[in-house]
Amino acid sequence: MAEPKPHSIPTCLALHLLPGLANFSFIVAVVTFVWPAHLPGVLAFALLANFLVLLPIQLGILFYLAKKQGNNGWSLKGIVTYQQSIKPKALLKLITVILVPTFLIFSFLEPVGNSLEPYFSAINISQMISYEGNFSNTLIIITMLVNILFTAILVPITEELYFRGYLLPRMPKEFGKSSPVVHSFLFALYHIDSLWLVPVRTVGLLPLIYVTKYSQSLMPGILSHAMVNLYEIIDRATDALD
Repeated sequence: MAEPKPHSIPTCLALHLLPGLANFSFIVAVVTFVWPAHLPGVLAFALLANFLVLLPIQLGILFYLAKKQGNNGWSLKGIVTYQQSIKPKALLKLITVILVPTFLIFSFLEPVGNSLEPYFSAINISQMISYEGNFSNTLIIITMLVNILFTAILVPITEELYFRGYLLPRMPKEFGKSSPVVHSFLFALYHIDSLWLVPVRTVGLLPLIYVTKYSQSLMPGILSHAMVNLYEIIDRATDALD
């Protein structure tokens, strides 16, 4: 397949950041003005924000471009790259190569994120999208399961298709060899609800990015991304259980 045409810098910035801005604005508006207090805010984030904002925007862009290109059915050929198949044994090794350094990086840099968090109090919506409140264990478990479906399964697939499969190969030529680092930084900025983690995410995502480029496959990144999200979801939910 021919090399994808690089995006301009403004297009690159817009496509990386606007979905995150839309998601952040939506969740703040919904939880502030609409979401009932007897339901956990994290349920609004998992269900409504993902289902109504992130998934439609990112998949919508991909399928719009595919249809514009003349693709048939649900084919994303020519739009999403890195579709090389990988044997299970090699896939397991690549997932390990992603997860081990990612875990070490996040653990080592956790104090950096913690020290920066107070400076972002004006946009910190962590309490909005948490289990804060007097909720039953049944409701917490239901919320966790919904969160697993969207945030640990559908979102990693969609984000890897969109960010690594579509945006990463089209990074502006002006960035040169630093493109993977810039892409990682922009993906960190995309998470507007937790900007204090930008340094941690920028460094922590690099193993996934380089493995994706090396393997020419999205599968290691999708599975690793899903595992990281699943761990965080279960950890937060079990902390909230009585």
